[in-house]
Amino acid sequence: MNVLILSASTGGGHNRASNALKSYITSKDSSTTVEIIDTLQYCSSILNKTVTLGYKTLAKNAPELYGTFYKSADKESPISELVNTLMTQFAKKLLPLLEEKSPDIVVTCHPFASSMMSLLKEFRGVDLPVVSIITDYMPHRAYIGNEIDAYITATKDTADNLSKKYGVDKSRIFPLGMPIFSSFYEDDEKRKAETLSRLDFSCDKPTVLIMAGSFGVTDILKIYENLVEIEQDFQIIVITGKNAKLYDAFEKLLNRNIKEFETQDYSQLFSGLSDANIAKLIYEHSESFRH
Repeated sequence: MNVLILSASTGGGHNRASNALKSYITSKDSSTTVEIIDTLQYCSSILNKTVTLGYKTLAKNAPELYGTFYKSADKESPISELVNTLMTQFAKKLLPLLEEKSPDIVVTCHPFASSMMSLLKEFRGVDLPVVSIITDYMPHRAYIGNEIDAYITATKDTADNLSKKYGVDKSRIFPLGMPIFSSFYEDDEKRKAETLSRLDFSCDKPTVLIMAGSFGVTDILKIYENLVEIEQDFQIIVITGKNAKLYDAFEKLLNRNIKEFETQDYSQLFSGLSDANIAKLIYEHSESFRH
């Protein structure tokens, strides 16, 4: 069997889901060929840069404006018409790819890829089963296509939203969850205990992990503030990654001295180092960094 997965690099989640799916399929059937293609990059490097850089810039520097565009594209509007026109124009560029790869099935892990494949089936005579994995907890109009054979959603709420808001036939919706790597299912008690000990956490309390994309700040703070109101003894790990703004926001929220950790100074310190040397530096000075 030949599986073609279409993704895009607007954030890391779509590609992570694609790779997790590929890993799972190949682990279950070594005879199956699975290939992941960055849809926007394949169609046009200019389109890819415009969309990915535009997304990162707006989401990071002008989230309100990004939210306006996002909501406008989720309903009948000039923005949604523009998106549909672009998808129609660029979808045909996928035809050589489909001819070259000859997939038995196409799985899309990005709304634009889903839209393009639906348009190709509807107007270009492409006769392939297409499964759209909605890699968001709430769907968007861009995912919806008349010719999508099946939708995989993260939750039942997502599935209900697809049906009620967008009129998708329930028989085409499957709330199977989000594709994740098998390592998340591993229950290694020794490793878990070592990790908690290294973080000065208790092994006897429930642990909540909070993490999100590279750009969100406000929603993560709200999640944290709501969690700490729960009358139960537990501990929280918050991963901020490269999001210095989110880290600084938590510094203020927790009433810690912001001067103890100056994000800008460390970014300058790390700027000339390779990833390996950064990891080594953090390891060697982890105690002082933590304090």
